[in-house]
Amino acid sequence: MSEVADQSGHGQDYEEVQFGPKTIILPSDWSTVRFGDVFHRRKESIEADGEGVVRYVGLKHLDSGQLQINGYEENGDERSSSRAFRTGDILFGKLRPNLNKAAIAPFDGICSSDIIPIYAEEETLQQYLPYLMHSKLIRDRVVSTMEGTNLPRTSWSDLEKTVVPLPPVSERRYIADVLSVVDEQIEQTDEIIKRTLELKEGVHQDLFTSGFYEHDNVTTRKLITAPDEWEIRALSEFTKESAYGPRFSSDQYQEDGNIATLRTTDLTDDGGINYQTMPLAELDPDEFKDHFLQEGDFVISRTGANCGICTVWEGFDTPTVPGAYMIRFRLTDGLNPHYLRDYINSPIGSKNVDVLARGSSQKNLAGSDLLSMTIPVPPRDEQDKIVEAGSRINQQLREERQTKETLEELKEGLMQDLLTGKIRVNSED
Repeated sequence: MSEVADQSGHGQDYEEVQFGPKTIILPSDWSTVRFGDVFHRRKESIEADGEGVVRYVGLKHLDSGQLQINGYEENGDERSSSRAFRTGDILFGKLRPNLNKAAIAPFDGICSSDIIPIYAEEETLQQYLPYLMHSKLIRDRVVSTMEGTNLPRTSWSDLEKTVVPLPPVSERRYIADVLSVVDEQIEQTDEIIKRTLELKEGVHQDLFTSGFYEHDNVTTRKLITAPDEWEIRALSEFTKESAYGPRFSSDQYQEDGNIATLRTTDLTDDGGINYQTMPLAELDPDEFKDHFLQEGDFVISRTGANCGICTVWEGFDTPTVPGAYMIRFRLTDGLNPHYLRDYINSPIGSKNVDVLARGSSQKNLAGSDLLSMTIPVPPRDEQDKIVEAGSRINQQLREERQTKETLEELKEGLMQDLLTGKIRVNSED
């Protein structure tokens, strides 16, 4: 190891350390250890005896880059000879490890055989472990040791041989403390997002059944509950024209293409559009000009996991066509397309669309069925007010989601700097 220039500005010496094919610079007072020398795989197993509730965590309960599990099942006692974990263990997903799944177990339970429960006996190592598992160093290592084509996995035998940097005890503690503060802020933002989504659902429930203004009577007609002053009419009565998105060969997608494509995967759950993900294609404008989206067009996904998700086209600097799995509607002035979008994306409207969807394994919507769908139609000024109310909540959601994204980027950068010693935190007791 050779001494290099101080990177911290605090008089610390740094050294080059070899990590497999890579060289990184670490503080000279840090040590390097084999992962398996300080961290351990829990080897306990639980044989089902049919008594009590044993909580089970599978890979689907681990989210990429998240330290919290997203749920569990209570049928663990029905699973024979499953791997046990204890509260505080890190549940590391070894299947497709590039997905970066490693969460802190909030309780005792059992887990999938594609999850490795990992723990440390020393307290500061246990605090340090979750951030190490999400570090670029570990991610790069487990990805390089994946085996298999369709279902690539890494293994404990590869992980335990991985050489990892280890700060002094006090610094490990402070690193965990700093990163846990950012985690708490992310959790608080998640809670705000959750409450805002609940607010949005409740507001839409009221707006689409009782209206924005006060109404004397609210009744149910044609299975739709709405104020008596509102009309219950078919979508076809407000549609000037509709069309499926055009089909073209996938090899026509080109990075320098001349026409953009709005696909189902470009729609967000709040009815927005992720313009950055829309691909370009090299197409003949004359052949596809009748499919070009116009500002105010209502577009809905007609198949797959996003079936029923819809948006309103707001315009783009490149001519754009809807994808083959989209249906485009051009509406009359009597129906605000943003009102239709908010209605269909609401719990009430989405249920009506679900009824129209065909297929069991994969849902599909037909344009003719959507045209015959009945919807509650308030006067145009009340439609506009309902849209304004929903827009304020959507704006709050976008701001909170941006805050979360910023915090996650901050955490990623901090982990890289703190876990390599580029930034030092109270290394002295």
